[in-house]
Amino acid sequence: MDEIWIKKREEALIRDNYTCVVCGSRKSLEVYHIIPYRLVGKHEVENLVTLCEKCHHKFEKDSIELLKGKIGHPDFTRLLVKVWMLYVKKNYQYATSKDPLANFRRCGKLCEKLIKVDNKPLAIALFCMSKQVDAVYEVVGENKKDTVEQLEDKLLDIAVYSLLCIILNKEGNM
Repeated sequence: MDEIWIKKREEALIRDNYTCVVCGSRKSLEVYHIIPYRLVGKHEVENLVTLCEKCHHKFEKDSIELLKGKIGHPDFTRLLVKVWMLYVKKNYQYATSKDPLANFRRCGKLCEKLIKVDNKPLAIALFCMSKQVDAVYEVVGENKKDTVEQLEDKLLDIAVYSLLCIILNKEGNM
């Protein structure tokens, strides 16, 4: 077996806490390439996800239908994959394996004296998202073309922050 694959597979399992990311099972785990290996030709942790055998088969069947354009709009599928890849990349860089939202919790603690809300991590995520929304207005309103991040990148960031806000709000209300 390929040594790189073994290493990257283990990194994905650790990142996903040896748990199926769909149903939460810890049995019959498999590491799946979101974009098929034959199309990308390498094993990148950002393109790997831990699934149980049952979810793997369902995900693979549904993914084939999506990639063939038989389900939904083909651009929507491409963008969902980009959002997933962006989330994994940023989460992998900023989070810890024990707490995937550690970055927001750390920022929340640093801002306790400045932000007077109960759910500080949510406030930080909303702030970060609002910075991206403001940047989108700036790019669109001023018709800027040569920015560090293009419009699509900023909109993908907003999508990721939106999902994180849903999680943080749910955790803050438990």
